Amino acid sequence: PLRLYSPVAFIEQSRDAQFAIGLYYGILLALFVYNLVLWLSLRDASYFWYLFHISAFGLVLMTLNGLGFEYLWPDSPWLADLSVPLSICLSQIGMQQFARVFLRLPVVWPLGNRISLGVIAFYVVLGVASFWLPYRIATPLAAASVLVSILWILTTTLTAMRRGDRSALLFLLAWGMFL
Repeated sequence: PLRLYSPVAFIEQSRDAQFAIGLYYGILLALFVYNLVLWLSLRDASYFWYLFHISAFGLVLMTLNGLGFEYLWPDSPWLADLSVPLSICLSQIGMQQFARVFLRLPVVWPLGNRISLGVIAFYVVLGVASFWLPYRIATPLAAASVLVSILWILTTTLTAMRRGDRSALLFLLAWGMFL
């Protein structure tokens, strides 16, 4: 709905919104730095893929709320349009790959691993195709596919739990809170 604000009320509204956005990006940055230190210390691939996902997810948020266009590519409307579907694809590649590695799908569920690789391949193809597809096609397709991606990760997690993987419950709880 359309709302009119007095100048004072608008400044207060803007300040509160900027504070919330800054707090959220601060949390993402803290997660990134913490996991970067863990990855550099442990060299565990799951930390790398989590870093990849967090970075791409931050980029998704920056593109959706206009901060990417405002601060990163202010003179490129083409890049602003491309960054939405491309960042969604990168985020989903990181999320799927993190789930594959963390849940040890090649060992726990080889068929699910192959399907996960197919999901990742879909996002790679869509990300590359985003350079040529119109925004009105690439963005809704990327956005709609996120639900399928999340449901697939839920499926792999529940299957890993049924097959006795104790870390899958921790994964399910953490991703449930994140989502």
